[in-house]
Amino acid sequence: MQFRHSPNTEKQIGLEYIRGVAALTVAISHYILRLYPVPSWEYLAGIAVEIFFPLSGFVLGRQILQIVAVRSGLGIFFSRRWIRTLPAYILALVLISLFFGKVLDESFFEYLFFIKYLSPDFTHNNFFPVAWSLAVEEWYYILFPLFIFATTTKKSTESRLLLLSVGFCLLFVALRLIASRTGDVSFLRIGTLFRLDAICIGFVFFLLSRYSKARFILFGAATGSVAMGVLVIFLPHLLPHVSTIRPFQAAIVLTLIPIFFGSLVALISLWEDRHRRYFWPFVRGLGLWLGRVSYSVFLFHLLIIYFAFPNAVLSDLPYYLLTLGVICTMTFYLFEKPLLDLRPRYPTRAPIEPSKT
Repeated sequence: MQFRHSPNTEKQIGLEYIRGVAALTVAISHYILRLYPVPSWEYLAGIAVEIFFPLSGFVLGRQILQIVAVRSGLGIFFSRRWIRTLPAYILALVLISLFFGKVLDESFFEYLFFIKYLSPDFTHNNFFPVAWSLAVEEWYYILFPLFIFATTTKKSTESRLLLLSVGFCLLFVALRLIASRTGDVSFLRIGTLFRLDAICIGFVFFLLSRYSKARFILFGAATGSVAMGVLVIFLPHLLPHVSTIRPFQAAIVLTLIPIFFGSLVALISLWEDRHRRYFWPFVRGLGLWLGRVSYSVFLFHLLIIYFAFPNAVLSDLPYYLLTLGVICTMTFYLFEKPLLDLRPRYPTRAPIEPSKT
């Protein structure tokens, strides 16, 4: 069946809550890490970051379908993504570079062009550590749409797109497994080209959620993935002696974690489709706000810690969160939103309908 298409601009509140809670988890974990530098808090922050990958792949699914369905919109997709991500990122990069005296340093340009984490030498001048996940996102925004555009036509079915997407995932899983021979677990986790499958897995779940017959199957598969994911995520803390994971094991775990979170995102999306009426105005408003400020929270929380809370104490945590909320709200409405309003729009098309094949 051919695609019938137009992007749905309505926000799914459940997914906005996931985005916001994940960003807050990262921000709180990094604050507490300065008080209690124990692996558990670093681990929690890392797991929260992992949520962003399949979530991005899922929520951008309709825009990818736009590219395939009408053989246009590739430039619009790039423009919309870059206007959404780059201005705030560059602002945060400049500010944190000024703080560390790294403006126009070699590492500054590595961050600017998202090449810092292409090399295992990423630990040198790693003064903006949260940027590694954004590098994965930006490379995905370029490579995956180009791959899909080059390998599909207007007559391509969603089944073909699903197979191509799974193939894209397997390519980078294989690359990670091959690289596991180097023995560098840290680079396997944050090396840009080793993590592109984590976002694409979210797109795979997006496609699966559109198949009418597959919705029931997806629910069962997602439930199993949730159970598996809980074990994968918490086993290192339940059994401390396995926390020193081997590279090959790490390569496998880094495949399972996005499957877990991708299934969770799909489940919440499918549940909301059926129960949207249960979201009260306050619940909906809070979710929208969390989603809007989440990007600024992720980008600027380290700066707020460095500037405003250099000698962090636990009793200051509420003030830190209040400061974070105020600054990030102002950043969104005064800086990000005016730019977002300038983004080009996709041409209006017939509504996207789930594939029946």
